[in-house]
Amino acid sequence: MKPMGGFTIFFMLLMVPIITGCEFFTISPLEVISWKPSEEVVSLEDLSVVEVVFSAPVNKPLTETAFSFTGNGDPIEGRIEWPAENTLRFIPYEPPSEHGEYTIVVDTTAEDTHGNSLREDFSYTFYTSTDRTRPRLLSTYPEDGSAIDTIRPTIRFTFSEAVNLPSVIEGVEFSPSIKGYFQSDATGTEIMFFPTEDLMWQTYYTITLKEDIKDLFGNTLGREETLVFYTGTDTTPPEEPSFENSDGTTALVFDDPEDNEQTVTHEWEKEWNIYIRFNEPVDRNSIETRLHISPRIDLSYTWEDDTCLVLTHEEALEPETLYEITLEEGWKDLQGNAFLQPLRRYLMTDGPGSRRPKVLGIYFLNSFEGTTPTGMEHILPLGSFSYHDVYADPLYDKKSVLDVYFELSEGAHIDPFMFIDNFFLSAEEISITPQAIQIDENISHLAAELPPENYENYGTDPRVHVVRVILNVDNQESTPAGGEFKITIAGDFEDSLGNAMGEDWELITYTTN
Repeated sequence: MKPMGGFTIFFMLLMVPIITGCEFFTISPLEVISWKPSEEVVSLEDLSVVEVVFSAPVNKPLTETAFSFTGNGDPIEGRIEWPAENTLRFIPYEPPSEHGEYTIVVDTTAEDTHGNSLREDFSYTFYTSTDRTRPRLLSTYPEDGSAIDTIRPTIRFTFSEAVNLPSVIEGVEFSPSIKGYFQSDATGTEIMFFPTEDLMWQTYYTITLKEDIKDLFGNTLGREETLVFYTGTDTTPPEEPSFENSDGTTALVFDDPEDNEQTVTHEWEKEWNIYIRFNEPVDRNSIETRLHISPRIDLSYTWEDDTCLVLTHEEALEPETLYEITLEEGWKDLQGNAFLQPLRRYLMTDGPGSRRPKVLGIYFLNSFEGTTPTGMEHILPLGSFSYHDVYADPLYDKKSVLDVYFELSEGAHIDPFMFIDNFFLSAEEISITPQAIQIDENISHLAAELPPENYENYGTDPRVHVVRVILNVDNQESTPAGGEFKITIAGDFEDSLGNAMGEDWELITYTTN
């Protein structure tokens, strides 16, 4: 061996006091070396205190922040004590549960007093029960792969044992999402979900139960469960409905929009309500929001049931008026199957009892033999006639008459006051004044000499009615020789069934003397 030089020995001797006088700083990671409780199953008495012992003194604020203690997934509140610089003691405020799963966690933000972090997250789970059997999902409603006939089902999950309701609430997912709330039965084995809004028809729904769902002892399902159901047992769209009167004797005929012709159903009575009959129950709102009538009328919707809608109008429809009824596409049956074509129907209110009064003819007494009337002259529009004589002679006063013939609806008659309020007569250059009226079988003035049956099929057609207007005519001072002779019946005139003329009827003719 080569002998060491004196200088080398001297240097080493100088270094000894320097080295022995320095403090060594550890750079080892912090570790958890023990904890309490440390058993898998712990009695309630042993759970009054939780302790974690570290491998070195720790930074207390950081370690307290890194520490957590949970029971059945929920944080447990308590206070922290430090019986030693490396020992954290946690005292829960609440007593433990006899069926609890408890977890102690310290994450890597914990540090010792030299700034060394915890090597890895520490986690330890223990239980207060010996039951370690996982719960099982036994059945569901709806069943997996089933189709249901409702969009507001009560969804049920039946388990093999009582389960922790909060874990179910957190562990069940719906796709598409469903708003609602969970509820447990008295045994805790059946969990129900009540939707608070309708589901969508003709839709697949997926329910996922996560593996974290737990029983009362903290045992989880251990695996994810998935089921799918379908809303709708009927996939057939509804058929085209019928539009008809109450007893179905008159139905509105289909109008084909492609043929460029308007198909109109006639003989509809203005008092009839419209019955829309469907081949299956339908979504009422989808009908009402798509139904339109033109001209617009005030309607109320009355449903006999889900297959029959009655369109009720408080006031009668207008007589001899064309109405268009439209039912837009998109209305649905109760399972959401849509009818995808617009429907149009046209009706004309021209039934036997819904016809407007019609003036058939005007006849004027203008022919005499002496003082005896011999006939009536038919007054024609834009025509002319000559007065038979000067009617100012008292013998002829009030003997001149004007007969107005109407065709009315079946069963209708003429109210005398209605006629008086709406009848107007004027003549130029003469004085002509209505004195009285007589109607139909009540005509007595000149009834024998001028029977109404002589004109316009009166007496043979029950729809024909006549009003005899008794006139006082004075043309003694008539100059010049002629003038306009005008008769007006206002549009407000209506028969006893409420059928109005609608428009003013007017006849203008001219006299030549």
